[in-house]
Amino acid sequence: TLPQAKYKHRLASVLPRPVADGQLDLYVSRSGLDPNMGQYLQEVTLEAALQANGYRIFHPQAHPIEDQIATCRAARRLILADGSAMHLWSFVAPCGQQAAVILRREKDRHLASWLRSIPCGVPISIDQVRGLFPSGEGPARSLVLLDLDALWRQLRDDGFHQDSSALGVSRAELLAWADTLAPKSRGFPAPPSGWLRARST
Repeated sequence: TLPQAKYKHRLASVLPRPVADGQLDLYVSRSGLDPNMGQYLQEVTLEAALQANGYRIFHPQAHPIEDQIATCRAARRLILADGSAMHLWSFVAPCGQQAAVILRREKDRHLASWLRSIPCGVPISIDQVRGLFPSGEGPARSLVLLDLDALWRQLRDDGFHQDSSALGVSRAELLAWADTLAPKSRGFPAPPSGWLRARST
C-alpha cells in the first residue's frame, strides 16, 4: 500500500478538483434500494428533515460512478448511509469536507480501521442502532432500527444542522414496538406505515 502522503499526491494528480460553491449539503441515501438490500427504518423521515434544512438527497445507484464521485466531492457537508457508496467516497474524500457516516451495523475493528485510514480526515461515526433484523444474508443486508431522535441531536451537536426539533418517534415508542416483534424464525413483521419508502409498481 502507498504511504498516505504519496496516496494524497496520487489522488490529486488523477481526480478533478471538487467543483463546489460552498453551499451543497448532501445526504447519500439507501431508501431507493429494495429493503432486502439493507435499509434504515424511518430513513424517509430523516430525508424529509434534512431536505427541510437545505440538504439534497442523493441516490447513488441512479448515477454513474463518475457522477457519484463528483457529487460527493463537491459537498461541504456530507452525510452518508453506511454502504458501498460510503466506501467509494472514502477513496476520494477531499480535504476540508465535513462528513458523517450513519452506521447500519456494529463498528468492528475492520470498519474502524478503514475509516481511520481516510487520508483527508476521519468522518464522524454515528451509532444509534437500536435493533438489527437480518434478512438471512448477513448484517450488510439487514433492516436497521435507529433511535432517530438521538441521531438527529447528534447531527446537530456535530454541526450538520441547527434544527432543535425532535425527530421520529420517542425511544420509548421504539422499544415498545421492538418488544412486539415476532421471533426471528417467523420472519420480520411489517413495520409501521411510513417507515420504509413505498416501492413503485
